[in-house]
Amino acid sequence: MPLEYRMQEEEENILARWLQGDISLEEKKKLEETYDLESLEAVLKKQGELELTTVSTSVMWETIEEKMTDKSTVNRSSKWKLIIGLIGGLLLLALVLWKWGSQGEERIKAEGEIERLHFADNTEIDIVPGSELSYDKSNNLEERLFHLKGQAFFNVPTPGPFTVITSRARVEVMGTQFDVWEVNSDETYVRCFEGSVRVSGEGGSVELNPMEQVLLTSDSIGEVRKTTESEPLWMNGTKRYERVKLKDVVHDLACFYPYSFPEIENNSVFNGVLPLKDIEKALDYLSVATGKTYRLENQKVVVE
Repeated sequence: MPLEYRMQEEEENILARWLQGDISLEEKKKLEETYDLESLEAVLKKQGELELTTVSTSVMWETIEEKMTDKSTVNRSSKWKLIIGLIGGLLLLALVLWKWGSQGEERIKAEGEIERLHFADNTEIDIVPGSELSYDKSNNLEERLFHLKGQAFFNVPTPGPFTVITSRARVEVMGTQFDVWEVNSDETYVRCFEGSVRVSGEGGSVELNPMEQVLLTSDSIGEVRKTTESEPLWMNGTKRYERVKLKDVVHDLACFYPYSFPEIENNSVFNGVLPLKDIEKALDYLSVATGKTYRLENQKVVVE
């Protein structure tokens, strides 16, 4: 083997042992004559932590050139090794991040309109505007575990475990249709339309059958009550509020309409059906129910 190749192979072996942390001080000094170990170590650290830092190409090349200029002992061949090594490390990092992102957690947030999701097991999920659903994309068909912030309707026609988790409730089903609404961080409404669901919280657990609903709070599970709806009204342009705080009603309406709503601190309970596609009518209903005037002014809802 020519001397040049033997030297290159020896250098690569030392570099491999440096990566494993098995290198002497003398060998490390020898490597530093050829490689910018500090930069390579930074790249490897970012790979390990799955960091993603956005840096402009001009800044990146300026940094590389500065490091090459500072080391007077680095020859032209070594400079190219440094550049190739850094680019290779960055490309590897990008590949790792892409692979992780394609197999990891999936987050879907409905913006402006109802978002419908279809899954391979024929499950359908309708997400209310402003709500967010997350799940493990790599293991979804086996696990079927969803985290919900807001409200969504679930149509689960196939048997097998299926779980929805909110901040206060855990809803487990075996093939059914149900609606989960996380009203706020302390309250979650669950309604069953078909099949059955088991709802669990800090106050215990309860089973819902078709046309039944329950409210979970931070420390209790409410009374199971009947509902007259065969499917969520919000899927067809209206929404029924039963014993919901007025401030939560206004916050919920803001998810359906593209207008700025005020923060309401009114804790009085609201009951009624509000339209989700006619802002003027919705505000009129609120005005009659609360005794205050709700009106639209310059894309903002004003309360007087």
